[in-house]
Amino acid sequence: MENSMPPLYAVQPGDTLTGIAASQLGDSRQWREIWDLNASTLSDPGRIRVGQLLAIPANDAADFRWTVNSSASPSRPAVG
Repeated sequence: MENSMPPLYAVQPGDTLTGIAASQLGDSRQWREIWDLNASTLSDPGRIRVGQLLAIPANDAADFRWTVNSSASPSRPAVG
């Protein structure tokens, strides 16, 4: 049975949604995904509270980081 609940992140002092997105999703520009997932508990993206639990969206792309270079070919893929 697969757990369908998103992981939770406890807000730390100094955290911002962009910082949480960078540390948890690998890209600060994904802050909006965190905001959207937590819209029912956040009234302002600039006002998160220390200790607040935020659901973090699944980021399948973060699990698969590939680097492609010009020497890559179907018979010799470049993996980074």
